[in-house]
Amino acid sequence: MLKKISIATVAMIVVLYVAISYSLTIPAVLRALAEHGNVDAQYDLAQKYYTGKGVEKDLHEAVKWYRKAAEQDLPEAIKWLRKAADQGHTKAKKLLAEIGNQ
Repeated sequence: MLKKISIATVAMIVVLYVAISYSLTIPAVLRALAEHGNVDAQYDLAQKYYTGKGVEKDLHEAVKWYRKAAEQDLPEAIKWLRKAADQGHTKAKKLLAEIGNQ
């Protein structure tokens, strides 16, 4: 008996296959998965932009991807948005207010 798998899972498999076939970098794979709504990829990509590991450090991109993950109610993403807001990042404050997590 075959097990049903979601469209999102199939999309991730295709993206990973293409990434391996064309030797894409991890950030490129994460971005592709994140753009298809994978919450873990969104969070991981945000972390990369926040720390500058594997990509150029970009706090605006980090907040963008934390937001997308937070909108799917990923607690870690909400935690990092709060951290950014506490450090005075205006956009992070606004995003927390928009998703109702102040």
